Amino acid sequence: DPPLARKRRAEKAEITDEHGACTMCGEFCAYKVMNGRQRTCAP
Repeated sequence: DPPLARKRRAEKAEITDEHGACTMCGEFCAYKVMNGRQRTCAP
């Protein structure tokens, strides 16, 4: 339920929309790390 998830994330100050939906691993999220590398690394 996306509206409920947004509401619950808004209740916690450390979780923002730019962080993403998953809150289990925070800054160590493999998806987040790989997405960041794809943006900064040139092939």
